[in-house]
Amino acid sequence: MLDLDHFKRINDQFGHAGGDAVLQELVRRVRTRLRREDLIGRLGGEEFAILLPETEIDGALTALDLIRDMIAETPFLLPDGRQTPVTASIGVADLRADSGFAADTLEQLLKRADDALYAAKRGGRNRVIFDVGPSPFPTMVPKLDGGKATEI
Repeated sequence: MLDLDHFKRINDQFGHAGGDAVLQELVRRVRTRLRREDLIGRLGGEEFAILLPETEIDGALTALDLIRDMIAETPFLLPDGRQTPVTASIGVADLRADSGFAADTLEQLLKRADDALYAAKRGGRNRVIFDVGPSPFPTMVPKLDGGKATEI
């Protein structure tokens, strides 16, 4: 799950046409980093699901952190010629049955990815968080922040 950070500010400052331009450019940028078999789909507002089939979790985390970095490193051009910085928070969940934390349904997978996304938001935004499954310590999840694996 990918969600643009503070997207309401973009809509408020630049109008819905500016927000729409940012969303369209986001999808263009993300697609440049995806393989043919990968998918991106808008779930609503500024929230997107990215599916990376047949991808080990380490590879997925690396790919998604590169996407996060690519979004943040170059401001987005708006229809009126102005630019705005954009960052994204990303929550990751694993569907593979051998992962130990596999989801049984699409709804469970999306819920776990969404929970990880909100952990990324709570952790300071502009980061990738992997949902490690049920834990008595829900704030102790691995994250990628500037390319370094740490814990929050």
